[in-house]
Amino acid sequence: MKLYFCLLIFCSLINQSLLACSGFRVMRNGHVYVSFNEDWSDPNTKIWSEKGTDSTYAIVWLGYESMPRQSAINEMGLVFDVFTVPEREVELIDDEDFDGEKFKTDLMSTCATVLEVIQFIRSYDMAQINGAQLMFADRTGSSVIVEADTMIFQLDKDYQIVTNFNQSQIATQASIECKRYLTADSILNKDQRIGMEYCKNILQEISFKECSGTQYSVIYDLTEMKIHLFLFHNFNEIHSLDVNQIFKEREIDQSLSSLFIQNSNYLAYKEAYNNGGNIIKELLECNDELVFDKLLKDLGVYSELCMLDEDLYLVAKVKLDEKQHLLHDLVVQFYYDHDIRGFAEMDLLAAQYYLRKDNFDKASYFIKSAINNREIGWYISEEITLSDYLKLQKKIEKRKSK
Repeated sequence: MKLYFCLLIFCSLINQSLLACSGFRVMRNGHVYVSFNEDWSDPNTKIWSEKGTDSTYAIVWLGYESMPRQSAINEMGLVFDVFTVPEREVELIDDEDFDGEKFKTDLMSTCATVLEVIQFIRSYDMAQINGAQLMFADRTGSSVIVEADTMIFQLDKDYQIVTNFNQSQIATQASIECKRYLTADSILNKDQRIGMEYCKNILQEISFKECSGTQYSVIYDLTEMKIHLFLFHNFNEIHSLDVNQIFKEREIDQSLSSLFIQNSNYLAYKEAYNNGGNIIKELLECNDELVFDKLLKDLGVYSELCMLDEDLYLVAKVKLDEKQHLLHDLVVQFYYDHDIRGFAEMDLLAAQYYLRKDNFDKASYFIKSAINNREIGWYISEEITLSDYLKLQKKIEKRKSK
């Protein structure tokens, strides 16, 4: 579900979740691994393959029913994944419609190396992916992160890490705040081992264990051309696939969950996500207070099973923009009553609401939560800075002391 500032290029629906994704490429002792955590809310994940032709490469894709082509490997061992990042100001030269799905398909079916990817991308105005970034890696161990207006290489280390911030906007390593990035960097820098288990352990360290969190993890062994999959932040069960065997013997098109033993936590979450998503759509369209309140009560059934923070922020922000203040306030009250963990921006809305109500204890609670979430990277936009949160905290403390 979700995503208020919708990335129309790579997300086919506005109700996609903006959560945190992580990845890294490491090459040691002649062995290349590329590993990713997909930390979106949608549990409806899938895997499928496309045959090659005389002029195109075969591809194995990973993604979602509602948002395909999130990650892939082709028969030449080229890998890619998509990551959301905060939008920023970039110059858009070509404002023609950009078909993100076609772009990804054309690239993965014709490029074999990172060098060829770079040449391919030069014919596009990549400012059109503003709000997203791509990581590519190949069997030689080369990798690149493609932002809206630049490319990031890691030439001084045998690994490269990507999460959900624009690395081109970071002055020094010391200024990086993302804990997932820092955790992966610390392990990769200090522990010089290599292997599938090594990569799995890093993914596990930087995964989200909450009910939503990491929907699937994938380790691409580019040397052996293997795919190792994990479902729903469960790193105790692995499903491995031979890429070359898929291309030679069979095509695949199935849900990722069909490859694993069905666990009750995943099934309960999937039901909650799908049912809760339908309620969120109704909330977005509803302007009647009584109906809106009933829908929130119906949504409460899923609050402990399904991560609702992004949905609620979307609904609250839309109602605020529409000047439906009463409906906005109902969302904030629901957010508090159900003790839902949220993005910094949702906590900020709650802090502002309770400040208006002169409930300084709750306002203080939410602004502290907002500051903490901002510091750990649990936020949506760079437009609201940490100093903005600190200013509101001082305002609350000043009002509270009177």
